[in-house]
Amino acid sequence: MTEKQRVVFHIDELILHGFAASDRDAIGDALIQELGELAANRNFKVNGVPRNLDSLRAPQIMASSQVKPSVVGTQVARSVYNSVTGTSDDGKER
Repeated sequence: MTEKQRVVFHIDELILHGFAASDRDAIGDALIQELGELAANRNFKVNGVPRNLDSLRAPQIMASSQVKPSVVGTQVARSVYNSVTGTSDDGKER
């Protein structure tokens, strides 16, 4: 039986501009949920070596003020995940 790989994301600071402070928790909750699902459902490759990134600048996402906070959190999670893994939204390597 193969041992499941453990993936831990620790985000110390997330900077979002143009969003209401009241949306912070909804964005964060969606981000956590989506990162967990992406890591669990895709072939997350780190070559068995722990990775510690002191800083990560993920690509910007564009969202209007009409977009739900949960959608923003999901988009941020995908941007972070894709930056860490070097994949695109379809899961293929870049």
